[in-house]
Amino acid sequence: MTDLPIAEAQRLTRRAFTDIERALLLTLTDIAANFLSTPAWAAADYRRTSQAGGGHGFDFRFTSTAVVGTWHKWEPVSWRDNGEPTGWRSGAVLATAKIRYRRLQQWSESLPAAVREQASTWACLYPVDTHDYAALSALTITLLTCPAPQRVADHEPADLLELLAMANP
Repeated sequence: MTDLPIAEAQRLTRRAFTDIERALLLTLTDIAANFLSTPAWAAADYRRTSQAGGGHGFDFRFTSTAVVGTWHKWEPVSWRDNGEPTGWRSGAVLATAKIRYRRLQQWSESLPAAVREQASTWACLYPVDTHDYAALSALTITLLTCPAPQRVADHEPADLLELLAMANP
């Protein structure tokens, strides 16, 4: 990975996504890696899916046009006799991020050719098996974490203005 133009790719990534959007992509690293390695295929594939999931105050869903992630305050609702929480629920919304598949595809296609080619090689299974998912994930994380986006769940905004500032730096 040392021969790749990582600094340029990180600069383009910072320009393409807000901190909240990068936090969403870091939470769903496989999705970002799919767009990085095969942008046209990934866009077509995610348009056809209706997958959703999450847990512990975070949920996501794929729509026909975008991936949407929402962070909630994670609140205890029941406790043991010693005061230890045993049940939790999602509380107030902390942040929401929505990234259209077309933007993800444009981001991937805007990256330096060497980065795109290496990502494609690490995702390839046919005709020659050159896949290295650990390296592809590491590359994806490297692009998304410079500088590291603020973790949404680590800081609950005091008011709506602070939440908006977090969502749109």
